[in-house]
Amino acid sequence: MIYLYCSQITNRTLYIASYLEHSLGLEVRSVTQATLAISDTSIILNHSNTALDVDHISIYDSGLLRQSTISAVDLRMKLDGDIPQLFSAENGSYDIDFDLLAAVFYCLSRYEEYLPFSPDEHGRFCSTQSWAAHVDLVQIPVVEMWMNYLKEAIKAKYPRIVFKEHVFQIRPTIDIDTAWAYSERPLWAQFTRLAKALVTFDFPRSHTILRAITQQEDPFDTFSLFSDLLCDKESVFFWLMRDELPFDTAYYVDHPAYRKLIKKVSTHAEIGLHPSYTSYQKQDALQSEKDTLALLADKDIIKSRQHYLRFSLPLTYQHLIAVGIKEDYSMGYADTLGFRAGTCFPFYFYDLEREESTDLLVHPFQAMDVTLRDYLSLVPDQACSKISSLKQTIQSFEGQFCFIWHNSSFYESDGWSGWDKVLLECLKTE
Repeated sequence: MIYLYCSQITNRTLYIASYLEHSLGLEVRSVTQATLAISDTSIILNHSNTALDVDHISIYDSGLLRQSTISAVDLRMKLDGDIPQLFSAENGSYDIDFDLLAAVFYCLSRYEEYLPFSPDEHGRFCSTQSWAAHVDLVQIPVVEMWMNYLKEAIKAKYPRIVFKEHVFQIRPTIDIDTAWAYSERPLWAQFTRLAKALVTFDFPRSHTILRAITQQEDPFDTFSLFSDLLCDKESVFFWLMRDELPFDTAYYVDHPAYRKLIKKVSTHAEIGLHPSYTSYQKQDALQSEKDTLALLADKDIIKSRQHYLRFSLPLTYQHLIAVGIKEDYSMGYADTLGFRAGTCFPFYFYDLEREESTDLLVHPFQAMDVTLRDYLSLVPDQACSKISSLKQTIQSFEGQFCFIWHNSSFYESDGWSGWDKVLLECLKTE
């Protein structure tokens, strides 16, 4: 049993206590002086600035978990060896002289995304806006560093304690923006694209289109390949349900072949919704698209990832919860690799606007194919090296490596030659 002693118990305190319980594998109870009960086997974390007359581990309390408002905060960051510290104590003597619990909460709640920031062209919060980017920590799971720091402090005082063991996992996720490049489209559309390719002397693309027209092969039809590669992994395929250019390209929602494909994939993988470009602010659109996919798949849809990773906190997550989504996979950056929420473990969304915990499980991802090629301008060998290093970092914390790939990211005429080996690197377990 761990007693988390606080001068005041708030919803933020209870959220962090629940997170500690899941992470450490020990029961954690938030208590005040009036409710504190101890035994010889009790561990007491004193998250207050008040001395206790019983054995305990003292953690500086910055006050963030006692608040119920959202405002700019002084992070008071410093480095203690290799450990980045947020909300450092200015004076006093503590076993942990920074507010480790507030630091974890600040990252997991995405507190900084509620504050004013400069969005990119798609309205997104980018890595360059984060506190971690300013100190070159985006590619470090700082929450896991802090949790290990806490474990060491507990072990030093309570050496017999045994913590929960985690197992490194690889979680592939596939976005289906466009199921087929040329197949299953009207003949006039296919021949228009063929004529354009011929006029521009793009003979490789012409050959590809001809093969698609004759139903021999479509460059986006890589579903059998995924079935073979992901057979031993828990994968999720996210399906776009809207056709509205320039951003939404699900041309086949009403096509019987699309329904057949979705049902086929769902026999060997989980499926989820890929909510359209503008849906992040429109609950009715989100509901409609979810209902459409549920009808096509003939099953309830509880997982999602926003198209273009376009979401706004807390509004988008509030809408997801309202329509019955239980798991979201949008938490990551388009412009770089790394840890948007500072963690490589799933966690529950805390709604800062409503000051309440929710049952929406957030699965953060750390890498995306388009990020590697387009945003970072890497060639396949460089991308493999980056992925290998990132996986080693996650494996050292026994976390979950979650990545995004697209069914279209094999098409050589679109610049994806050689990128299949990057996918293989993502899937390697050693």
